[in-house]
Amino acid sequence: MKLFLLFLYTLCIQSLFSQSLNESIYALDIETRNKETSTGNSFSLNHALIVAGVPYILNTHFEDALTHKMIIVTGEINENTFNQEEKEQLIEYVNRGGTLFATQLKDPDLFQLFGVEGYKYATNHTEFRWIKENTGNAGSFLNDPNELVLKLGDTSLVNFYGTRSYSLTSAIPLAEFENNTVAFCKNKFGEGHSYLLGINWQDIILRNQVMKHFKASRTYSNGYEPGSDVFYHFIRGIYASIVPFASYKHTSVYDSESILVITHDVDATSAIKDIMTDFSSYEYENNIRASYFETTHYIHDSVAKNFWDGYTQEIKSVLAKKHEVASHSVSHMPDFDNSGIVPLGECGHNEMNNYNPFYDGIKS
Repeated sequence: MKLFLLFLYTLCIQSLFSQSLNESIYALDIETRNKETSTGNSFSLNHALIVAGVPYILNTHFEDALTHKMIIVTGEINENTFNQEEKEQLIEYVNRGGTLFATQLKDPDLFQLFGVEGYKYATNHTEFRWIKENTGNAGSFLNDPNELVLKLGDTSLVNFYGTRSYSLTSAIPLAEFENNTVAFCKNKFGEGHSYLLGINWQDIILRNQVMKHFKASRTYSNGYEPGSDVFYHFIRGIYASIVPFASYKHTSVYDSESILVITHDVDATSAIKDIMTDFSSYEYENNIRASYFETTHYIHDSVAKNFWDGYTQEIKSVLAKKHEVASHSVSHMPDFDNSGIVPLGECGHNEMNNYNPFYDGIKS
């Protein structure tokens, strides 16, 4: 009877611990601890949490992190990232019901917490493949082939960024690399859970934003490439699974399941001369407001001829129909993202008389 009461008391304490935790996510910034020279990981995780729409705090205070239901660590955990007392606190935090999400774990003292026994380092993994049946409710959104298999880099390249694949003890695999080694796993530890991803945040988020992704995009233009998006959704899925009645921002308003956002890239003579007027008029007549991204191509090169000069009235008519008009660059050059060819300029200094980008068919 005493043993039963002790067991019941322990369960009550663990339940009270979980209920008393702050329901916002704590993003624990460890860049200073690791003496990192870049803020890429904290920037990327911050961006991911913004897009996920979940409530969160990004800070460096370890003790504060332990008061939240979910902790996401910004960077890799090596042997010196946390001291021995902090490691024990992390273990106890998860054991009592907390959720811990880490990337690139290297510290053997925390292997048991994450349900692993070792890892292999590589720089040539080309794919990230979800094991949907293991992801539970957090992965319920994974319903498209492009979401289930993410491209990390092109097979024509030899080396990418560093990744770690983990050998498991008690954890279950959530995703694998193309060679069937574990890229992402989840472990039940006591009353809580730990998640371990073998890729840094900056490599799956920031790289894609600045076109430094080792040819990971599957299409050059107008293709569906959810490489970073799935991680935003998965974070939100974990959050919703551990916070009862979770509240978070959504991309679709008024309880709707979807929203149609209409944008037009006006990047050809035929587009600005004929099609733009037809589309904008039809939309206006049907009470639709759209965004028109105008390429201000006032030069004649291998990309296109000058389709900016002489079409001011057509653009003004789009504005008069209550549509939005925004910039789609001057040049529309295919190597615009290559800073070795097209250097970054200063805002506010470029005008038609001193800025003359030209593409000759090979490079700008």
